[in-house]
Amino acid sequence: MFDGLSNSHIRRAIDELADCLGVREDIDGRDLVELLRKGDAQACVQKIASQLGLPVCVTLVRIPRAFQPGHAPRFQTNAPVRTDGTGRGREGIIAQIVVPGNLPSFGSPALNGWPIQVRVSDDCYDDPQSFVTIMAHELSHLLLASLHLADTSSELHAELLPLLLGFRNIVRQGRMTVRVMPNGTAIEIRYGYLTDPQFKFAFEYVGSILERRRRHKMRIARAGAHLRHKIVVAERALAALKNCLRCLDAHRPMTMGADDARRIVQFHSWEYTYAWYTTIKQARNTLDKAERFIKCLSHYTPTVVEQLERYARQFEASAERLSQVTTTMLRDARVIRQYLPLFHKLRCMLTCGYTHCAMP
Repeated sequence: MFDGLSNSHIRRAIDELADCLGVREDIDGRDLVELLRKGDAQACVQKIASQLGLPVCVTLVRIPRAFQPGHAPRFQTNAPVRTDGTGRGREGIIAQIVVPGNLPSFGSPALNGWPIQVRVSDDCYDDPQSFVTIMAHELSHLLLASLHLADTSSELHAELLPLLLGFRNIVRQGRMTVRVMPNGTAIEIRYGYLTDPQFKFAFEYVGSILERRRRHKMRIARAGAHLRHKIVVAERALAALKNCLRCLDAHRPMTMGADDARRIVQFHSWEYTYAWYTTIKQARNTLDKAERFIKCLSHYTPTVVEQLERYARQFEASAERLSQVTTTMLRDARVIRQYLPLFHKLRCMLTCGYTHCAMP
């Protein structure tokens, strides 16, 4: 265990990993547990690898409890060991990943389907939550190796990566289990290297990062809702203007000021209204694209955070342009209304007035 490891050291390690890989929403994990209960540990580990962003092909090699030195397969190096409540080791190695020296870099097409072997003791299968915790830890060593971010054998980084990538709640439950010995004695077994206070700090600190990212996403979503309102108001203003023009065409006045006549002729031209249609369409396209992006967003990488900021700026610019366009259309509708018969004038005033009231 990491006795004497300070919280500031843990915070720096988490920040380093988050700056590279971001943070994921916590997964439920019941599908993983169900796979184990059905006896499909291979599919379970493959899903864990996928959650960690590793497109590799994992093969499990079971190491029997009654393993004797000199027999294959066997463990070859140190790996996470089980400890009791005081941090003392209870048993030997229970899992070990074989990291090849020629492992392709993370994100490289060559990593897709790359064969990876994980040696697992039969003891790992006793508790499904603990199995997922152990496998997430082992595969984190592989992720570190593919990133060239830290020493592949860095147990601290391997302990923290699953917390950042969606396994917080699973690890919290799976890092401790109770095993009943043949003599009937129940012993508490902990997996991993962090002490309880250290794990609590890491769990809560990752949670605080995740909460900031959630608030950021919700802030963008609220800006999107505001933009959608602006789009609706602009569309109503455009419809009201077109309605006024239709009424004017059906009830042409006997006299009209020269300047107003020129403007109303201009209102009929496609070139004059094209910018309005384009502004509304572009705003809607931007909003639809952003909402699709936000809807399925569960992994807040640095690239994703930058994209959210871009959407925020686009929303602000689109909302400003829509406000200008709406103001122009309402102004032009007022020019037309003064030449309409009283009944049609009142009807158009009600339509435009509703649109004006809807503007924030």
